[in-house]
Amino acid sequence: MSKVDFTFGHSKNSKWKPWAYEKRLSVAKQVANLKKKLVKSNLAEKTKRNKVTTFIAEQKSRQEFSPRIGKLIDKAHVEPLHLKNNACALMFRHILEFGIAKSKLAPSIDMFSSVNPECPFFKLVWNMRHVSNLSRLAKKVIKWFDETKANGKSFDYRFTGEESRRFLHNFMDLISAIEQKNDQAPARFKLHVLAFTTLSLRNAVSLFNRFNMTEKQLDELDKACNDFYTCCALFLRVNPTVWTLGKVVPSHTRDVFLKYGKGLIINSMEEREAKHQSVSRYAQNSTYFNRWHSVFRHEFISLIWLRERGCNLSKIKTSNATYIPKRALSSEYCYCGLALVDGVCKYCNHANRVEIEKSVKNKTVNEKLFYK
Repeated sequence: MSKVDFTFGHSKNSKWKPWAYEKRLSVAKQVANLKKKLVKSNLAEKTKRNKVTTFIAEQKSRQEFSPRIGKLIDKAHVEPLHLKNNACALMFRHILEFGIAKSKLAPSIDMFSSVNPECPFFKLVWNMRHVSNLSRLAKKVIKWFDETKANGKSFDYRFTGEESRRFLHNFMDLISAIEQKNDQAPARFKLHVLAFTTLSLRNAVSLFNRFNMTEKQLDELDKACNDFYTCCALFLRVNPTVWTLGKVVPSHTRDVFLKYGKGLIINSMEEREAKHQSVSRYAQNSTYFNRWHSVFRHEFISLIWLRERGCNLSKIKTSNATYIPKRALSSEYCYCGLALVDGVCKYCNHANRVEIEKSVKNKTVNEKLFYK
């Protein structure tokens, strides 16, 4: 996953290619034949299962059964909501871990209430509570620290769509919160890495969460996703979320645009939970035996019958700046969201940012600069 030169797509030069439906059926058929042979053997069930999974891996596939939806599987695309939330959670975890590492907490500190208010970790939590509007996330961090002392299981929290938006609006404030005046060169460089990587993530999220797209925006999405992935590969780490966002999202967004003329957001799970709540309300005043009849009747009237008559028309949100704060578009703030000092952003106009962008472009790291 960390090979920055490899790409995903239909072209001949792409290392990773979408699975063809015929290939899926072929692998599933071979797996079925293997299972028939293993049934007759006296091997343990665990050994049989290992042989099946090993065979699937040797086929460079994960297709054990034929797709339940048949050839419609070729129309499947990556879902942007959970990918966005997972990516934001990942970048927040990087910021949190670095803030705790910079704090150099004593082993005797076993509760957050004992943390020095002047250390980066405390300032980060304070910023989340009072500046970045992430109070619920701050409570989870405090609870996690009190339970693990930051020495056990790493912080694991499922971001909501709203928390992802707030994080992307205020990530520079969080990074500034863990900055110290006496930071050495490697620490300062790591802060710039986190800033550029999260900025690239914000740019990518703001583009693949659009309903209306243009060719120019597709090119911008390619660059934003590539910058995010390459920066993670060079300076942080690559996991399936990073790989999917960096390699698959640009290809799938372009595919959706060519097929339907719209953006990837048409495949989003956003606000589906609200729909589930409305379905629950439809069933409240119905009896057990006619519950689903009542639900489908309400659904038909609200989604089809009323709209055919020009009533209750849904308005699709097409705002292109949902994940970019308004202040980032003003003259007093930088595009990253940080306040300008004498008209200059101390991160975007720093020499470290130039070196990071150069490394991402060349896909190599100047280690002498990083460890200077």
